[in-house]
Amino acid sequence: MLDVTTEVVYLPLKTGLDLSAGKAKEQWEDILSTIKRQPGAIRILWGKQIEHPDTVQLVIDWASLDFHKAFMDSPIYLPFLKKMDEHLLAGTPVLYHAKFPFAQSSYGDPFTSPVTECVAGFFPADYPDSQYETRFAAFREQAIKVKDLAADSVIGGWSIERQLHEALGEGVEGKLFMIFIGWPNVEAHMAFRESADFARIIPHLRDGPVGRNMWHVPLKEYK
Repeated sequence: MLDVTTEVVYLPLKTGLDLSAGKAKEQWEDILSTIKRQPGAIRILWGKQIEHPDTVQLVIDWASLDFHKAFMDSPIYLPFLKKMDEHLLAGTPVLYHAKFPFAQSSYGDPFTSPVTECVAGFFPADYPDSQYETRFAAFREQAIKVKDLAADSVIGGWSIERQLHEALGEGVEGKLFMIFIGWPNVEAHMAFRESADFARIIPHLRDGPVGRNMWHVPLKEYK
């Protein structure tokens, strides 16, 4: 039985690096190809964050977390990281894993939309998971019922790993809840933020996180 786990990675690129041409394209495709060949790697999507164009976001579905751990423990992993660090990266990547409840899949896949809205909510380490899960479920159920909503998918889940954020305090790790929403374009999302429906349902998400980040990314699948 599959225990699909989604890996999300943020890669800070060297300034102005063009992954669509020349040597950088060749190196990037070699990296993606290496991931794709690993046992348990189901799907790889990537794109540059619109608000942070020197950051590439990877979304990788694994058949289970154990498959990704096996890749990280393999003899090819350190050379793989070294190649990426030497040729492409300007800093340290950020990585986490999340599991999205199967029931959410009944309402689309935000990673295949033209633009994916990404919302990161940071919580103290002792915050009860179920409390925000209930709030997110209420938001999601009300959002998908909004008439003529341009968004075509909404999913969310907790990061397996603890994460750092300035709102938690220097060096303090807390919980991360990620929300992904699929849109036809950024303008559609911005228009929705001005609507009465947005004002009605967004309070569900605002009570709980001590810090929050939001951005957009157009993801494409590597096949």
